[in-house]
Amino acid sequence: MVVAQERYDHYSLPEEESRVTRRPKRNLLPGKGRYALTLLVLLTFCTGMLIAFYYSQVIISGYKIYSLNNKLTSLRQETVSLAEEVDRLNSLGRIEHLATTRLKMVKPGSRDVVVVKANLIAENSRGNPAGSKAEPGSVQSGQQARGRQDAAGRNKVVQAFANLIGIKGS
Repeated sequence: MVVAQERYDHYSLPEEESRVTRRPKRNLLPGKGRYALTLLVLLTFCTGMLIAFYYSQVIISGYKIYSLNNKLTSLRQETVSLAEEVDRLNSLGRIEHLATTRLKMVKPGSRDVVVVKANLIAENSRGNPAGSKAEPGSVQSGQQARGRQDAAGRNKVVQAFANLIGIKGS
């Protein structure tokens, strides 16, 4: 007799081929509509980017104007302070103080002042002819005065000026 051996392997149910049945997708939009919608979304995005770009340019320009106004205000204040400094430096009191302290200048006394009298306006209005006698203080008498010099050969006016300045032996 033939006896069949038992096998203890696990037997499973035969696998069925699972076939996925796909339902065809229903197109909500036809091909042309899909392209139009994509184009519309892209156009909206580009328009938004363009608006954002111009808005940022307006903000940048506003900031530049604001900063330039601040610089202009500071420059105006600096100009005013420099003008005040120039006025202070050009004041006669300061110039006199610097002349007497730094440059060791001395204010002239009443005896240090030399007064030279010349009537040049009256000389020109009279119109003396070249051959006539010159009046005192006229152009011709001025030329004669230039001719008058002391024994050392120096003009008296130049000598008086040199003495006033303090140059000895000139």
